[in-house]
Amino acid sequence: MDKDKTSTRLASYLQNVRDGRLLNYSVLERELRKLSVPESTIHDCFSAELVKPNKYRVHIKDEASFQCLYARFAKSSLESRTSAALSGDSHRAKVSGSFLLLRNQHCPKPVVVWFEGDKFYCPVEPSKCALLVENLENYIATDQMVSFLNKCGVAVANNQIDVIYASGNQITNQLHHPFLKGYKQILCLFDVDLGALKVYQALCQMLPDTELRFAYPKDITRRLKDSERRMSASERAELLKYTGLSPELDFLIQNMRATGNKLEQETYLDLS
Repeated sequence: MDKDKTSTRLASYLQNVRDGRLLNYSVLERELRKLSVPESTIHDCFSAELVKPNKYRVHIKDEASFQCLYARFAKSSLESRTSAALSGDSHRAKVSGSFLLLRNQHCPKPVVVWFEGDKFYCPVEPSKCALLVENLENYIATDQMVSFLNKCGVAVANNQIDVIYASGNQITNQLHHPFLKGYKQILCLFDVDLGALKVYQALCQMLPDTELRFAYPKDITRRLKDSERRMSASERAELLKYTGLSPELDFLIQNMRATGNKLEQETYLDLS
């Protein structure tokens, strides 16, 4: 029973690493050692960055090594929600399935891409490019958001792009990996805030061979200056952790720090 509890606890920590959440890295190391994971594997797989007392952002140094650990512990422990329910706490387990909503010019009404275990079912032929939209109001205005890409310096034909409802950090669910990796290019049209950068970083880690771009309008400097949404001092400091992912993102972070503001993507909608 103690081993089962350790395995379940480790599964939760590994999922938090995958989702980019802060955690106590010393506890993660301890749980790995309890299950006889070699020190060399721990060292090769992770690096930890202290954010605040006992809270670390853990980076995946070796994706292949992490996937081995994830498959060994996380899937077997977290995806058995039924077993967790029998013990009276189903919320400690990850749901074994998921879904995404997809729209394009060929299917203007959203279709459901269904995920179950390591398999997925998509009722339409995916395009080569995908646009991830974070907020529901923007997703409803799919055509407008695709047209808005022109203001972001992105040229994509309307009939060559799938628009997917990202719904916050749900898009980073590891179950979505086999489907998302089929896209040649993924454009992320998110809020301009710390949470969006976390999601983008998680996607970069999950899809290292995919061309990913954090899209924002070319007049972002003016938009941020005009925004009334202020960042806290801790948010401004934490932005620096996401530099280096791309030149475009570095420029965005520079403007966010200079203005001290963030931006909701609903402001991209033409409400006139």
